[in-house]
Amino acid sequence: MKKERVFLATTALEEFWDTKKPVVFLGDWCLRPSRKDFWQKLNGNIIEGIWREKQNFIASYDYVNRLYERLLFNLAISMNEVHGEEHGMRYWRIIIGPWLFHYLSVLYDRYLYIDKATSEYPEFETILLSEKSFVIPENTVDFIQLVADDPYNLQIFSKILLTKVDRDFEAKEFPIRHIESRTNKRNYSCFKSLNKKKIINTLLSVGSSKNNIFMFSPYLTKYVIFRIALKSRGKILPIFPEDTIMRTTQIDIGKRELLGTLSFEEQCEFEKLVLSFLPSDIPLCFIENYKALKEEALKEYTLNPKAILSWIGWYFHEKFKIWAAHMSERGVKLIGAQHGGNYGLDRYMWAMEHEIEINDKFYTWGWHYEEFGDKVKPLPASILVGKKSRNKSSLNKEHILYARIAWPRFLYRMQYPTNNHLEAYHEYMITFIRRLDTRIRAVLKLRLFFQDYGGDVLKRLHDAKINIQLDNLSIPFQSSIDSCRLFVCDQISTTYAEALAKNIPTIIFFDPDMYIHRIKAESCFDDLQRVGIMHYSPESAAKKVNELYDIVDEWWNDGETQWARSKFCSLYARSSSDGINEWVNELMNLSNAGE
Repeated sequence: MKKERVFLATTALEEFWDTKKPVVFLGDWCLRPSRKDFWQKLNGNIIEGIWREKQNFIASYDYVNRLYERLLFNLAISMNEVHGEEHGMRYWRIIIGPWLFHYLSVLYDRYLYIDKATSEYPEFETILLSEKSFVIPENTVDFIQLVADDPYNLQIFSKILLTKVDRDFEAKEFPIRHIESRTNKRNYSCFKSLNKKKIINTLLSVGSSKNNIFMFSPYLTKYVIFRIALKSRGKILPIFPEDTIMRTTQIDIGKRELLGTLSFEEQCEFEKLVLSFLPSDIPLCFIENYKALKEEALKEYTLNPKAILSWIGWYFHEKFKIWAAHMSERGVKLIGAQHGGNYGLDRYMWAMEHEIEINDKFYTWGWHYEEFGDKVKPLPASILVGKKSRNKSSLNKEHILYARIAWPRFLYRMQYPTNNHLEAYHEYMITFIRRLDTRIRAVLKLRLFFQDYGGDVLKRLHDAKINIQLDNLSIPFQSSIDSCRLFVCDQISTTYAEALAKNIPTIIFFDPDMYIHRIKAESCFDDLQRVGIMHYSPESAAKKVNELYDIVDEWWNDGETQWARSKFCSLYARSSSDGINEWVNELMNLSNAGE
């Protein structure tokens, strides 16, 4: 504990800093690289990241998960009362679950940082966001996008400080940005035109039967969707999300006050805070707009299917979630399917657990664990169905493609890696590029993530005096990866799995401290490391790239390398030349079951 009087900066918004006093920054998110010349002169202290120690994360993940289940049970009862309806736990888990888990993750993270800062620096001043500027998220995707930026996080920190610290602080107004669209900005649908979606959905509602299986926003190419529909004789068909127009909503104080009477026995200060905040924080789509959204959903989707299949619809498409929850209570089977490369690998992954929990069947990219029983079944990865593997020399291609991801400066879900690992992740990039031979660096193309999240990657490269080609993001990833001699990836996500499955020479490197993998996955990683595909340092990865650029075919086609690649893909990136038929047969069998 330090007795000196300091100013606690909780945000990167410099309007909320007082630099006349010694400054303590609540976290790395306060320090934008683009403003380094300014904040570096302040010589401020930074509250140490709370998630760097894996044991801290594991304990907190388990706690938040338990709290989520306790709170969801009581919230389901209250939501039935608020809306005058009678639904089971599964119904509300499908609709509210994704927001609730993210909300608890976010609130717990922000609470722990404030608790740590106020314990270490009890004599502090700060500037809060005025309550006049507070907003209520529109829906789940609005919440996710708001918590990725500074203003809404300032709102959360301000609310916690107002509740936790019995002291008056200066407050300022500041506009909090709202999203322009309710749907996820990253549209995975291959039919992006709203008119096309409406036409397709309308035709389906007219021509469908109760034996159909509908694929919501399929994680498939147009060609594969067409082939599946054809081979199933119209029994397996796609439907697409239609954008929802933003609406101005009058806050219903009465309904929100009902949530304040949740029958929930809080056990600590944080849980009291959750009960206090939740009635004013829960998105409009679950309270004020719920009835209208439900009415729209049941009008839009007038289908009577045997089953509903979705890859990504379980999180951000509110009308789809309401429709799916409604149909599940009428006996319609819900089917989930993997859509990312870290499923089955990460030991602590709420998203995977949630999708398995809410669905009657869940299809993976190859893995299966006994704990999930018969509900989980491997199939060829949908993202790879209909796509060909490379079977020609890579030496006729020149450039190396290096693909990165990005994640928010603020924790948005309890999952490793966290925002505490961002700085190390960026440093790995700088070190890797610097260790490449000059001639190798000349053919390297860096493919950045479609969002920067305030990470200021280009500024970091500039400060490191690194001049490098950038891959054109308007070119689809599949086209870029197909045209490279060698693919380099610095994280465990989706891109590396696609590259390995397509038999494209691949180098993977990452900091092992950033991940908590399942024990069963580690043997596959050991094999990939042994043959030089996987590396646990940027230096090792760069050395390997320098060595094999001219002999990439010899290395990649070696029997040991191909064995390790095939073993990994069979479990975590399974592909098949007969993938379309495998999917059709499985879904048709599921549709015919019980008839």
